[in-house]
Amino acid sequence: MDLSGSDRGAIDLPIPELPADDAAATFQAARERMARLASYADDEVFGPVVPPLRTQYQFEKPGRMRVRGSLGAEQVWVGSTIYRRDRPSSAWRTEAAGAPLRVGEFIWERRDTIKRAPGWGERFRRRPPDGDRLL
Repeated sequence: MDLSGSDRGAIDLPIPELPADDAAATFQAARERMARLASYADDEVFGPVVPPLRTQYQFEKPGRMRVRGSLGAEQVWVGSTIYRRDRPSSAWRTEAAGAPLRVGEFIWERRDTIKRAPGWGERFRRRPPDGDRLL
């Protein structure tokens, strides 16, 4: 694979032999380890804008999340309440989230929720209308 542009270089991606080994034990070990997490953080950087846009996410079980953007916006979720402000000098606004935030539950553990989501599978089965591009 050739990654064009400055400082990108090239990379070789090995393709595993098929059939692949059973990964059930590895997946179960990963699930158990993730279930033991009490908190975690995720930092995202979006570019190539200069300076890059950065967003910091912090999560804490059972239902807290803080999101900070490099442009100054901030959100704090506690259960089903969201506190927002546009910049550090702004006053906090409060709103109801509707459903409580559930930190520590992963989407692959919630198949019942996915099945009930209206139109979930439909988005992937139908073609977009003429002139309506997905990307």
